Amino acid sequence: MEHLQPNTPDEEPRGPDDERLWPGEIDLTGAVRQDDALVDVIGDAIGEAEAAGGEVPEWGARTLARALANERDDPLSGALHQFAVTGQMEPTAISDELSELYQTTGDDQVREWVNWLGTYVIRARDIAETPPTEVPIWGTALEQVGAYFEIKFAEADVRGTAISQEDARAIATVLAASLPDNSAMRSFADTGDADLDILQAECELLANQPWDIPAVPGWISRLRQHLASRGNLSG
Repeated sequence: MEHLQPNTPDEEPRGPDDERLWPGEIDLTGAVRQDDALVDVIGDAIGEAEAAGGEVPEWGARTLARALANERDDPLSGALHQFAVTGQMEPTAISDELSELYQTTGDDQVREWVNWLGTYVIRARDIAETPPTEVPIWGTALEQVGAYFEIKFAEADVRGTAISQEDARAIATVLAASLPDNSAMRSFADTGDADLDILQAECELLANQPWDIPAVPGWISRLRQHLASRGNLSG
């Protein structure tokens, strides 16, 4: 689906001379405000992503960037604006702007857009930074788990929050393999409920153990942050 090109070269552009757009064309420069059109295109992009079980396509990501840049005090500058206009991405700068928007907006739709674009930026960054000849160190399954966690950690950072309950339980599922079957960690992994004090003590125990897998201490830290943010596990 293409939203960024005119319908046909024979159609006359619309609007005054300084705002001449072809029918169906999206102005990613921000010179022309097209709020309703942006919403429609973003809806198509999110629908395509949900149907495919992945992230939004590149044209959808740039449209999201345009719409989110328009939410900033200066919509015609910054990393979101640059990505919308040129397709060139500065992941760290974009993540900073997304985090600011997520924390300052009261619009749930804007927050949803931040999450979708944040996921796209994280995936694109990881692909760009991973050499194509790199061989997984820990084996395919564990590598995929680690990659999933890294994406979820980055999404939480964009939101400025701890990881979700679902992701915390996923970490607990991995960590519970190193503890007895009746551990609080196993209970939390299976049900989402556990004695908080015991669970924190188990996290402390695991954090003080040596690990062959360098990422595990970071997983434990994220789980502890989640537990601290909740305060209890029964509500």
